[in-house]
Amino acid sequence: LVLLVGKGELYRALAGLAQLHLDDERAIALLERAVRLTPNNAAAHKALGRAYVENGRDAEAYAEFAIALLLDPGDIETLTGLGRWHLTADQPVRAVDALGRAVGLGPANRLAVHALAGALIRAGRAAEGKQRLQESEQLQAQAIEDDRRGKTAAVLRLNAEMRMAARDYASAIDIWRQAIQLQPASAAVHLRVAEALVAANRAHEAVSEYVRGIALNAGAHAHRRLAELYDTLGRTGDADRGRAAHAGRRLEELRQRAEQGVYGF
Repeated sequence: LVLLVGKGELYRALAGLAQLHLDDERAIALLERAVRLTPNNAAAHKALGRAYVENGRDAEAYAEFAIALLLDPGDIETLTGLGRWHLTADQPVRAVDALGRAVGLGPANRLAVHALAGALIRAGRAAEGKQRLQESEQLQAQAIEDDRRGKTAAVLRLNAEMRMAARDYASAIDIWRQAIQLQPASAAVHLRVAEALVAANRAHEAVSEYVRGIALNAGAHAHRRLAELYDTLGRTGDADRGRAAHAGRRLEELRQRAEQGVYGF
């Protein structure tokens, strides 16, 4: 883990284990080490801020949230944490400001909307607060429905994988198609359908599924697999473009991971 992502991520992972065992002091100490090692990592400051809040160290929590926000002004979770901190400190107007920004960035974020509803009511803006509370309830209902659909899709995906293992590709494809109906925006499902189509010698259909998966922001590997498929079909020009796209996408993924501090920089 240290070789792959650095000591900062290691300390955060260990802090998570400590929190699971209710060892808050050790968790905070580990998170403080993570922050010292990766001072420009917004996620590290945010995690430490949450730990401080949970242990009643409000002033220190505020400082960490403020630093995290300076590093990543558009982070909804940090803004929500800061807004809740203001509510705890009996500063509802400031809470409304922070939570309003969070909801503006993520209007479908149920936790932010619910917190904003409470802040508005505390700030004397009851009508707006009730409206936000209704939005929160609607988002909760949608989350429950999404969870139901997700569980149903998970069962379908398991069945499809079993059919794939049995080399019953036709049945697997049919089941994957059902999963797509439940999760049309899942790049992973489209890619698995594509793999099944390739195995069933239906390469032209597989190309369409790879293209759909890539349009849904599939990873660099999807570009590589599509390039390989183009080679099989004798589409040399498309294959070359696919390989170039794979290289560009891979470099972009590495750059994003570095910016997020995933490598401990």
